Amino acid sequence: MNMESSRKRPRVNYSLELTATADATGYFSCKTQETLSLEEMLLHLEQAPLDEFMHNQVLRHLSGMSMEERIVFLEKTVNSKDSLLLALCHEAGFAEQAAPSLKKLFLKIKPLELLSQTPLIILKSKTSKDSDLHRPWISLFRENILRHILLPKDARLPQPFDPVHWIGNSPVKRILQPFTHGMPPK
Repeated sequence: MNMESSRKRPRVNYSLELTATADATGYFSCKTQETLSLEEMLLHLEQAPLDEFMHNQVLRHLSGMSMEERIVFLEKTVNSKDSLLLALCHEAGFAEQAAPSLKKLFLKIKPLELLSQTPLIILKSKTSKDSDLHRPWISLFRENILRHILLPKDARLPQPFDPVHWIGNSPVKRILQPFTHGMPPK
């Protein structure tokens, strides 16, 4: 970022705001009381990288950008090699929208190398070695939890973990054995 290191980050006061209501449920978010520019928010994050509220506010700001603005921001980010901005672009999903040449450059930067730049679990989830197994389960339970859609009797999804690895001969296995008739089919 082209910001002077001598600049102080602005003092930030947050307020809890109702952002949406659906199915008689209110959704709240912490937002700054003052309107901050993207540069001010990034300066704050540069000096306090684990401020989850500001991190989410920057992601909301980035998601509100037009496609053209996103591409310009991504180009500048890839060229600057700024790890905070790269982490934000990964979390915002900008790579999926980029031109193939830019996408190729962007994807050379591994999200695992950016984990220290974010307090959120988005990159950690993306870098998990079994994240591909978890995605179908997350979708299934999202529909059940958020939309109250009944779970199917037979989801036919891959097991999200290796039961032998997690249970093995542990006390958990001895406790579960009387209550099960074998492991679920693969």
